Amino acid sequence: MSFEIIDNTFQVIVLAAMALLAFILAFRRSSRSCLILAFGYASFMMGTLYYLLHLIILGHGPQVFYVAECSWMASYFFFLSLEILYWEGLRPPFSPFALAAGVVIAGVVMRVQVFGPSPLMSGALALTFGTLAYLCFSALQKEKRLRPYEIALLFEMLLQILLFVASEFIRDYTRFNLYYAVDILLTLTLVSFLPHILREEPHDLH
Repeated sequence: MSFEIIDNTFQVIVLAAMALLAFILAFRRSSRSCLILAFGYASFMMGTLYYLLHLIILGHGPQVFYVAECSWMASYFFFLSLEILYWEGLRPPFSPFALAAGVVIAGVVMRVQVFGPSPLMSGALALTFGTLAYLCFSALQKEKRLRPYEIALLFEMLLQILLFVASEFIRDYTRFNLYYAVDILLTLTLVSFLPHILREEPHDLH
């Protein structure tokens, strides 16, 4: 069996389980944070599920329509919503450093063409990643530290970029390689979002 199928199956199972757990916790704790995270997990999982089904049925990854990428993109909008929730009722202080970080990350996404080669998809992700970076580093200026969720989120964004960089050098997807090592680490980083959110907001009763 191709390791590409194994890797994507692993991600689908893990993220489906995390989405279910986050949904359960959202209703038990009346937690908006858990509910938003559950939708983020579900969106990412559905993108990978579409990719996996395409692999199994047709023997290769999807080439058109960006269906999987749209689902993955949606997940980042939910992760962005989690960061916006932190700033609810507040205005992030303007930070030249945070702005520079956001611009650099957005530029890297466009240069690497993550979710590309469509400029529209890469541009949308660049704007999302840039906004996330700006908010995270604005929080660093405000709190003098990054929250665990923000650290994990920035690391996950880095891994997403590295995944597309690695894909430029990998030609054999049937065996374990650097690409899959990065993808598995990305999956586990996504898993870490839930415990970080639970520790930060143990009683999110809005």
